[in-house]
Amino acid sequence: MSTHPPPAERMRDLRQTAEHYRMQAAGGQTFDARREPYAQALRGLRPQLLEEQVKLNDPGASLYLLNSLAQDGWDGLLRYYEGEVYRMRDGPGDAERASTAYAAAVSLPDAPPQAHRAHGYALLKAGAREDGKASLRRYLELAPDASDAAMIEFTLNQ
Repeated sequence: MSTHPPPAERMRDLRQTAEHYRMQAAGGQTFDARREPYAQALRGLRPQLLEEQVKLNDPGASLYLLNSLAQDGWDGLLRYYEGEVYRMRDGPGDAERASTAYAAAVSLPDAPPQAHRAHGYALLKAGAREDGKASLRRYLELAPDASDAAMIEFTLNQ
């Protein structure tokens, strides 16, 4: 043990070494300078990646990921999948959490069409028929060729 530096000194050295290699790997650029090109490259894959994560049915991991991604700000896609996590977990209070997340999603301009469908069904379940139907109509406007369009039409005609 006499050859080992104190823990605080070792941690400082590790941080400095990690920063050195991070900067070297980034070609001298900071992480933030390369963040937007990285985000742009993933933008088209993000819905699929989030859907696959949520379908793993590991609510803790999914919520952790969503909250981590939301450090840059919540968007409609993240709020929609937050709602999906709560809906699938279905624990005490989760129906309300899902409904709140769906409402937040559809209030944002980049909400995916599915958010309007989910919000509509949550509203119908809560007894808000007209608002629920309006949200389902909005879903059909945004996704007229949706595979579940006939089922949505059936629900609207009830």
